[in-house]
Amino acid sequence: MINIIKNNNHITNVMNYDDRLFNRKFAENLSEKYNILVIGSSRSKLIKNEYFANVKLFNASVNGASIEDLISIYQLYKSYDLLPDSIILGIDPWIFNDNNNQERWKTLKKEYYSFFNKSDQQIKKSNKNITQILSLSYFQESIMSLFKYGFKFEPTSTKDKFNKFNTILNDGSLVYSKKFRDLSLKEVDKQASEYINGDIYSIEKFNEISKTKIDLFKKLIFDIKQNKIRIKFIISPYHPIVYKEIYNNIDYKNVLKTEKYITEFSIKNNIKKVGSFDPKRNNFDNSYFYDGMHCNEKGIIELLSNLK
Repeated sequence: MINIIKNNNHITNVMNYDDRLFNRKFAENLSEKYNILVIGSSRSKLIKNEYFANVKLFNASVNGASIEDLISIYQLYKSYDLLPDSIILGIDPWIFNDNNNQERWKTLKKEYYSFFNKSDQQIKKSNKNITQILSLSYFQESIMSLFKYGFKFEPTSTKDKFNKFNTILNDGSLVYSKKFRDLSLKEVDKQASEYINGDIYSIEKFNEISKTKIDLFKKLIFDIKQNKIRIKFIISPYHPIVYKEIYNNIDYKNVLKTEKYITEFSIKNNIKKVGSFDPKRNNFDNSYFYDGMHCNEKGIIELLSNLK
């Protein structure tokens, strides 16, 4: 996959891959810095180089990014002396939730502990079984894809951005499959309604805004600023149906408190912030979404127009 990107092509037929290891391999093979690095979750993966003029951007976002992921990916590029001029940080509510069930960051635990200057022995001691757990997770996803589609996905080089299956562009950003892109408004609304009937991703048992994770967040921002990197926050909204549930359900009150904290923090630290978890604050209706928690390209472009 890295060779495809190095040859300035895109990668399609992407279904199940470890995007954290992909970032590590990409950084290992990188010879020059980017002007802008995007670090966030899948909710930030649609941010593309083409939306910015006269700069080189790479999107290093990973699925379900936790605060530990944000630190690990930042440290990854720092360790290779590849820090950019500017970082766009995608802010998701679960980065401050101790019960977010996010463990995938441990793929990059070496980089995470390196950020805090911890020894190799401390790294080895932590979470001995995590490799096995993560490998099993990706194996299970591969098996599910095999049964669903009847064949194993093999990453394929292409010059086309829009393909039948998911495509990673040569700037690291994502273009969803044709089926996902072509969902009708009615189908998207139906998915959003079904989404709130179950657990809302990584914000269940969000009992408090974690002081530990707030501390990690502050350390990350301080280090970015110390390295004289411009930083901007982007908060991607939820689908109106989903946000209504978040707003009206006391179990999700800390999602609202997270946005309040980020807003106050950005003002205090002179950091540009755009977006809101509330789609109405962005003037977004249902047509700006692919599903209950992901904006479509129209939504991302609108958010970025206020970021520049």
